[in-house]
Parts: sequence; C-alpha cells; structure tokens
Amino acid sequence: MNFISSLNPILIGTAIIAIIQPQVAVALTREEISAKAEQITVRIDGKDDNSSGSGVIIERNGDTYVVITNYHVIQNVSVSYKVQTSDGKQYPVNYSQVRRIPRVDLAILQFTSSQNYQKAEIGNSDEIKIGSQVYATGFPVPGPGNSKRDYLFLSGLISGRNSGAKNGYELAHGINSISGMSGGPIFNEQGLLIGIYGASSVDPRTGSATFGLGIPINIYKKFALSAQPVVTGSQSTSSPKSINICNTQISLEEAVKQRCRI
Repeated sequence: MNFISSLNPILIGTAIIAIIQPQVAVALTREEISAKAEQITVRIDGKDDNSSGSGVIIERNGDTYVVITNYHVIQNVSVSYKVQTSDGKQYPVNYSQVRRIPRVDLAILQFTSSQNYQKAEIGNSDEIKIGSQVYATGFPVPGPGNSKRDYLFLSGLISGRNSGAKNGYELAHGINSISGMSGGPIFNEQGLLIGIYGASSVDPRTGSATFGLGIPINIYKKFALSAQPVVTGSQSTSSPKSINICNTQISLEEAVKQRCRI
C-alpha cells in the first residue's frame, strides 16, 4: 500500500504546523487541566485487556480525526480496535490507515466522525525540566476498586531524562503505572501535550513500579512525517518484538533497553 496515497498527509502536515506555533505559558488549575484532558483523551479497546490502551486526539480534517498512541497498544494486526471518545461513542479503527513512527513506540491512527471533538494543544517537551509537575490521563483496565474502564487523571513530577533512550522513552516520571493507560497523554502545567505515557520500571524484589516512562512529544514532531503503514494488504511490515512487561531492572537506562511496558 502506498504511504502517500493511503495516509492523508494533510492531516499529519497540519498537525506538525500546529505544533510549531508559539504558545503563551499560562498555568491552569488541576481541575482545568483535567477537564480539558478528558475531552481529548480516548479509550482504545481491543479484544481483551492486553490489547487495550489509551490515546489522544491531535488533529481533525473534516470528519477525520488523528490520534497518537503507543505502537504496542495496537500492534496486533488481527485485532479489530475501536476508539471511544469523551461522549462514550465508539468508532472502528481502519487498520490499513494505522501508521507506525519509526524507531519509537508511537503510532498514528484515524477514526471518522461528524461529531465535534476537541484536539490537544501541543507543547515543547524540551522545556520540561527535572522536578516539573506533569499530569497523565487515560483509561485503566478493570482491577481492584475499578470495575470498568473509566477516565483517570494522575499527577507527578519529572524525575529524570535520558536522551536517546530506546523506543523513545526519555522521560522518567513519578506517575503511578496502571495497565490500560499506555498511549495516553502527558500534560504540563499549562495543559499542553508534552509526552505520551507508556511504560514503567519494576523493582524485581517487590514487583512494584519504581517510576513511569514517557515519550517526549518532540520525538513525535521529529519523526511524524516518516510514519509508515503497519500493514500492506494482508501482510504486516517488519517490526521489533512485542514490548512486554518488564520485571528485572531498576535504572532508567535498563528500563528502556528491556522495553518495559504497562
């Protein structure tokens, strides 16, 4: 399948143009950020909890919306994925239109709707410093105290940066790691999208997550126009091994090397 003809390049190009527009830094309250985030965070449903995650709307062109998520969330070509928006409506994902961003754990998908959904304002992740307050949103899978996949708003601090980390996981943060939130957005204090939530480091002695990992949005800016189709006809393109839950490392460097995920 030809990339140019099958992917709407206008959508990606428009998103990149929007990304580079200057932003006025105005801090929002936690309540304001959550309300804004809830409108643009989407739930991605696969056949089971292991093929489900979250995502964020970044662009619209007519009735076509563009969503960023983690590649590992939608890597199974045999699954019929659906996107659920803030109003509870579900839309099928046409897998022939799913694009993977090279060298990182990111993918772009599209859904079609005549409804008017909001999109993220995209910030500059290079401005995020260690100690910065950040927020993550998504839809965790059911578990103790959580009987269904409801919207969740979490907060934490940036605890480290690792430039050039494998799969793009350069941001270490203190946000709780919860299955089902992979692919969800990370926001700064202005409510701007500065990263994608997607992995965690696990202490093998306790089985507890030591810190979360995220992909800076500037990595998306850098590689988005190089996104390639995941499938061509009935054949999938070459890709690295599935990204599995990690249980043997503590350091940020080892976490990204072993492709820790949640």
